[in-house]
Amino acid sequence: MEMGRKIIKILFLVMLLGTVTVKVDEDLRRRMNRVKISWSEYIRDAIRSRVELEEKKRAAEKLLDSLKKKRHVVPSGFINETVREMRKSVEGLHFCGALSVGLRIS
Repeated sequence: MEMGRKIIKILFLVMLLGTVTVKVDEDLRRRMNRVKISWSEYIRDAIRSRVELEEKKRAAEKLLDSLKKKRHVVPSGFINETVREMRKSVEGLHFCGALSVGLRIS
């Protein structure tokens, strides 16, 4: 009975995770094999960082739109802090443009 519960838990976890396929040419694949890092973890982190950046951009656009309509007032220091955060987020994302080519999310 305990083994059946473990299998159900594993199947449930698998159902929660999506799959992303990245296609690279043979030369790049050989070069990647020489670099000893977890490419899955690297790509997951890159995608997570890019999604967070895009969410911040969307929130900033929404805020600017509401400011134009005079609905809200920006707290002191908010814009400077947000720009600094976005710059820090972008620093590590110089590779994301390359990842988006040939990236298939299913």
